[in-house]
Amino acid sequence: MLLPKTLLPPSLAKSQWDAKFDVLKSWGCSEDAIFNAFRKQPNFMLRSPDKLNAVMRFWVDELGWDPLLLLTEPAIFGYSIEKRLIPRASIIKYLLSKGLRKKGSSLCTPFHATDEDFQRRYVKRFEEETSKLLKLNQGDC
Repeated sequence: MLLPKTLLPPSLAKSQWDAKFDVLKSWGCSEDAIFNAFRKQPNFMLRSPDKLNAVMRFWVDELGWDPLLLLTEPAIFGYSIEKRLIPRASIIKYLLSKGLRKKGSSLCTPFHATDEDFQRRYVKRFEEETSKLLKLNQGDC
């Protein structure tokens, strides 16, 4: 089931929609999950198929996280992989590995925080780990 042409964003041709839809489906995302993400954050479907695929590849292949979780927070597709996703994911994975972050905590929330809030909540909060976390944030590890 594809989006009816009348519901497409004006700047998006049906062929473009279909290409992006196919990319997300190739990662195991259901039509319902894609439509829910679109309803929540319509601009995420304005990203290129390459960008959608790159974010999914990072999220699933590099991090080992559930692609459906990513679709619950589609704004993440708009963030820079190199400048935001990789450094923050490195920190979150490190905190999880050290038991400093609850296993049930949202994996998406840290990506939405402002830089200042992220530093306060996920880096400087753990005084004994701050130097390691700062290096991860700068991509040094």
